[in-house]
Amino acid sequence: DTEHKSKKQQKHASDTGNDKDNKSSQYGMHSRRKIDEEAYAQRRKEKRALVKERKRRESKARQEQLRLERLAMVERGEVTEEELRRQHEEVKKRILREREERKQRYAEALESGMNIVVDLRFDEYMTDKEIVSLKRQLVRAYAYNRRA
Repeated sequence: DTEHKSKKQQKHASDTGNDKDNKSSQYGMHSRRKIDEEAYAQRRKEKRALVKERKRRESKARQEQLRLERLAMVERGEVTEEELRRQHEEVKKRILREREERKQRYAEALESGMNIVVDLRFDEYMTDKEIVSLKRQLVRAYAYNRRA
């Protein structure tokens, strides 16, 4: 009966982290988790850089394709260079106007809009993964709100 009790106590000690061997393994686990998180963050950073570079290359390719199409249209006599320049200027003006309108709406919302408060005091109950996820959600919500 005492042997059974001591096994129970050992199990309880290992479950609660009271034995020294378990504590050292917890620290090892913590550092391994930290290393894994850092490696994951590095991989994400590298992946984002690759995606950004791919998008940049695709954008350049689209721009070159449009330039060639416009040149072909001019050569075929479908449109003059002056008309293309005028269209390009109109598009630039529209983009600038829309950007200014967005900034104005954002400024008005800041002055008279509703304030939203997010209580972050529960972070002590969250895992590192949950905290990172929450951070991403907040950044996304902020960005969506800013674009609205």
